[in-house]
This record gives sequence, C-alpha cells and structure tokens, in this order.
Amino acid sequence: MHNGASTLGGDDEDDTRTFLYHERQESSLCGQHALNALLIGPYFSPADLAEIAAELDAKEAELMLAAGETIDAMKFLAEDSGNVNASGFFSVD
Repeated sequence: MHNGASTLGGDDEDDTRTFLYHERQESSLCGQHALNALLIGPYFSPADLAEIAAELDAKEAELMLAAGETIDAMKFLAEDSGNVNASGFFSVD
C-alpha cells in the first residue's frame, strides 16, 4: 500500500485490511506509548527514553555553561531535569 498503513496478510492489492499498534498505558509513560504508536511498533523503551533525556540534560548544561558560571546557569543546574522525572514522565521542550 502507498498510504503508509500496515496491512495484514499477503501482498494482494485487494487486501485493504489495516491494523493499529497499541500499548496499554503504564505509569506516566504516555510519551513512550505515543512514539511507539506513531512508529507502529515497540521502538522505544523507558530505558531508551531515559538515555535520551540524560543526553539532553548534559547538552543543556553544556550550553548553559558556555557563557560561564552565570546566575542563570547556576539556577538551571540546581533544578531537576526538565526532560524526565522519577515517575517516568518524559518531556522535550
């Protein structure tokens, strides 16, 4: 099919059945479930997203310190991650 939908069955052009990928909601992992639904498969685990969040945290800290240890940089570094929290909520702003 050319519309990007996944089909069940063979390569028969008349086979127009499609399916949706769904994950049951767990904790605050709606970001993970949304990404996997969009990609139609289990591509991201909580560990994968936690690793990405840690990489973003490191890059953000590097950028904040690029101008030196300013008051804003020190405030930013004193805050918890804005990319992930202990409950598994992932956010990329």
